[in-house]
Amino acid sequence: MSAIGIVHYFDVLSSWSLISQAALDAVTAEFADAVSVDWRVGLFNDGARLGESAERWAWYYARIEAMTGVALNPAWRDSDDDSTFVPNAVAVAARRLGAGGDAVRLALARGAMLDGRKVQQREIALDVAVEASGLDRGALSAALDDPSTHAELARTTREYKALPVNVLPVFLISNPLGDTALFSGYFQPQTLLTAVGEAVETMRRYDGYMARLEKERP
Repeated sequence: MSAIGIVHYFDVLSSWSLISQAALDAVTAEFADAVSVDWRVGLFNDGARLGESAERWAWYYARIEAMTGVALNPAWRDSDDDSTFVPNAVAVAARRLGAGGDAVRLALARGAMLDGRKVQQREIALDVAVEASGLDRGALSAALDDPSTHAELARTTREYKALPVNVLPVFLISNPLGDTALFSGYFQPQTLLTAVGEAVETMRRYDGYMARLEKERP
């Protein structure tokens, strides 16, 4: 069957991105042979300083726990000068070295927001990524500094900002016919399951129709 594409925009240190991973996991488990997921980074503040105190971040996390039941750990925050650039760049660099999939980006996200590890710091981010991937640390460090890694982050962040949304994560679901669904923010798994399921069923019927036409062709 023709594949359903899901472009997943996130920031490694976006709390809603981490919590919404359950929805993406449900989709890939249910429709493993029918979907193709491409993750892309949409940096907070274009990778500049967050500009909010650790105390304010703790308030955000308390609000999230009240809304979702998920307890996040604000201990990774150090100061208003924190930025999410480094862990996102490490995730992209790891993928460029062949560590595809979600292992590195999720290890960084969970390391910070569940375990309180300060992955906004270069050496700690590298530690977490190497633990998750087995990549050579020197190669990963060099890829982190590669201008092409930074250019990819800038490009995908521009893509995210060009969308009519302002909350991460973003799930852009499309099929080869051009049908598109755009979701931004936190969603229960069933929301994405329904949308992707409809896209899959549309393509199943379309492919069946085209196969019948081909079979009936003189």
